[in-house]
Formats: sequence, C-alpha cells, structure tokens
Amino acid sequence: MKPFVLWNIHNKMIVGLKWERKSEYQNLLYVFLKELTTQLERFEEKSIQLKRANEEELIEYSSHQVELDKIADRFRRSHKQRHQLIKQWEVILIQMQRKDYDIDKLAIVS
Repeated sequence: MKPFVLWNIHNKMIVGLKWERKSEYQNLLYVFLKELTTQLERFEEKSIQLKRANEEELIEYSSHQVELDKIADRFRRSHKQRHQLIKQWEVILIQMQRKDYDIDKLAIVS
C-alpha cells in the first residue's frame, strides 16, 4: 500500500506508511474528524458571539441614530426661530428708520 498524507486542523502533516490494518486508518480518521468537529464547534460558538455583539451594536447604533435625529430636529427648529427673529428685527429697524425720517421731516417743516 502506498503512503498517504492527511492534514489536521493545525496544518500538521500526518503521514501514514504502509497501513496494514484497517483499524489504524480508522483511528487516524476518527482523530482527524474529532479535531474538525471541535474546530467547527468553536467556530459556531464564535459565530454566535459575533452575531450577539453585532445585534448589540445595531441596537446601540439605532438608539444613537434616534438621538441624532432628535438633535437635528431641534437644530432645525432653533435655526428657523432664529431666522424669524432676525426678520422681525429687520422689520423693526425699517419701521424705526421710517419714524426717524418722519420726525426729521416734521422738525424741518416746523
């Protein structure tokens, strides 16, 4: 029988030379499959942990987004109020200029 090569999960080469018994080959495959199964279980656990962490981050992101939306809305309202206040001041200034002009006009006539 020719030699064969298997690789385990740690990239270590397992070389079998002239296996004459089937049980030795089966034992080697059993160990190899057990290592693969263990690695798969670790990956599944890690996947579950990462999914949970992702869900938590998504919840936190959503809450921050809601807060940011509220802040943006308050800013828009404040900006609009500020703009309205400036318009009112401009109207008042124009009215004051007209009254000053009228007063000056009456003072010259008198």
